[in-house]
Amino acid sequence: MYSTRLFSWLPLLLVAALVGCNGDVSDTARPAADDQAASSVELTGEVIEVEMISDPSRGELFLPSDITARQGDVLRFVLVSGVHNARFPEDRNPGATDLPDASPYLQAPGQTHDMVVTMGPGEYEFVCDPHIPLGMIGTVTVVE
Repeated sequence: MYSTRLFSWLPLLLVAALVGCNGDVSDTARPAADDQAASSVELTGEVIEVEMISDPSRGELFLPSDITARQGDVLRFVLVSGVHNARFPEDRNPGATDLPDASPYLQAPGQTHDMVVTMGPGEYEFVCDPHIPLGMIGTVTVVE
């Protein structure tokens, strides 16, 4: 009897949770003004959208996966499907400095996370941590 009552409240709790978030699925962890790496870089105003996709026919991928950017551009990771994050691992970017912090795991379609390009000129790899073995890897070439 106890479990039946508990399950009868479950739909109400789910509705309350959804109403509580006002349907806003955007990431609130965008680069903060007090973030040292981001605040030391002059923003260019250029926003480069990178879709994060899980697709049965194409696999796990970033679109585009090869990006050219300038220091101060913003990489906007947009979740299309699946659950993904974006990270610039130190082991794939040896000697690199000023790598952005990893994004949180994006879980709701349309959710975004912005990363300021803080690195100097060069080529940098980014990954989705759980999908590295499936080839979810991208490259950012930072130019002058």
